Amino acid sequence: MEALYPVNPSTEKPEVQDDMPRSPSRFSRIKLTQASELLRDIRLAQSLAQIIQVLTRTLPTLLDASACGYLTWVTSPRTGVHWESVTGEKGSLFEKTPLAIDLSTTNLLKSGDCQLLARGSKAVTAGLDDFMSTTGMIGLLLLPIFLEDSVRGVLVLGRVIDQPAWSRLEAETGNEVVQLAISMYSMRNELVINEQRLKELERVFHASLDLTATLNLEDVLNSILKNALALIPAANDAHIFYYDGHDLMFGAAMFRDGSTGQVWALPRKDGLTYTVARTGDMIVVENMRTHPLYSSAPAAWKGGIVGLPLKMKGAVIGVMTLAMLEPHIFQESKLHQLRLLADQAGIAIQNARLHNLIREEAQTDWLTGLPNRRAFEIAIGQMIDHAKATGGSFTVMMLDLDHFKNINDTYGHRIGDEALRRIAARLHEGVRKTDFIARLGGDEFAILFPNTTKDEAYVIGSKLQEFVSVCDLQLPDGKVGCVSVSFGLGNYPENAQSPEGLLEAADTGLYLDKDRS
Repeated sequence: MEALYPVNPSTEKPEVQDDMPRSPSRFSRIKLTQASELLRDIRLAQSLAQIIQVLTRTLPTLLDASACGYLTWVTSPRTGVHWESVTGEKGSLFEKTPLAIDLSTTNLLKSGDCQLLARGSKAVTAGLDDFMSTTGMIGLLLLPIFLEDSVRGVLVLGRVIDQPAWSRLEAETGNEVVQLAISMYSMRNELVINEQRLKELERVFHASLDLTATLNLEDVLNSILKNALALIPAANDAHIFYYDGHDLMFGAAMFRDGSTGQVWALPRKDGLTYTVARTGDMIVVENMRTHPLYSSAPAAWKGGIVGLPLKMKGAVIGVMTLAMLEPHIFQESKLHQLRLLADQAGIAIQNARLHNLIREEAQTDWLTGLPNRRAFEIAIGQMIDHAKATGGSFTVMMLDLDHFKNINDTYGHRIGDEALRRIAARLHEGVRKTDFIARLGGDEFAILFPNTTKDEAYVIGSKLQEFVSVCDLQLPDGKVGCVSVSFGLGNYPENAQSPEGLLEAADTGLYLDKDRS
């Protein structure tokens, strides 16, 4: 006799054979230990495949089935469906017996309904009827596996000729067991996903703390790149470029081994980095060799890459790229973390650049563009610390303009300012890159010469006197004025070991030089 029981409550339930009592006493012989083992195994299952294995192993005992198998399908039209997990006395027949899948059988399997099927009934498709005849099954119970709102497969339980037909109570019991197993798996899986998301947010949060822990631009850039590489372990290198609305400028680079350095390759105008900067959108390239953005790139370029815009108040101020040496499939969760990091990075970079700008302005002389007295005090303190640590020495030179007061009094401050700018430019041009020059105030300048003796500094100073002296200063009366400088020296540790002592020694030498001139 046919027995059909749709699980979907919206579907009308036809009459079914139900010659067994509906009370739980029908299943009184099922051992409590077996039920507890079922729940335990379901809780321990780590994947859908393990859930299926537990069900195919346990349901035959719970429902007095002689065989149980999991029937699933693939997209390939050649294979259609296949048995993934089989158990029970007649289980081997499930594996060995082909199941002809026609349209009606496919619709039945994918309907999502719990089905009670008796051999020869109207509800049994031709393919299923042949299958039941071949395996000797008089009835089948089809239990759908729902996951994420779709039918992933069907558990098929069979009874042979010497067994009674399935009852509605058995169908309900089997379906409830399956739904419980899938629900427990889904909840545990959702918990795992939520825990992963929480860890991801914690990583981004800690990265944000790193970015706000300093306003030093170099430290901020390195922190961004370090955290980005930690999020994408497959990445070989990460780069940051500044963007001014037209051009990209190199900011920083870091490689998998933690080393930093220069840009691996300059961005191409028609490449990924410029495209991200212009559009303000993230671009993911899983394989450079097949992506149109890399059609004109060097043949040696391969692998995957992702480019993210770094924004401040909606405007792109930079681009961060992470590159892989081989093609790479990016997980959406990782890309989400990178987006969050990029959002924080844009703000952190802009704040650090603003801080640097303010600091530079605070330590820069507005008239000459040279470092000011505050910057000099910081520099000489650092040089003393370095000399103490290494046992080295350095020399301080103080300079001022000869007869500068007469220039100001006679021709005014405009000519005096011009004289200061001229001297500052010549001094800056005449010293080495390793030397530090500053305007202390008025017509006084100071230079730090690292690893330089007093005698060596005196030779440099004499040459500077000749180099910086100018006789082309245009005066208001049409005449040409001359400007010259005098200097004095103080050596660490020969003359003093403190900033004040070194400046005093250099100042004394300066006035002796003026007296001689």
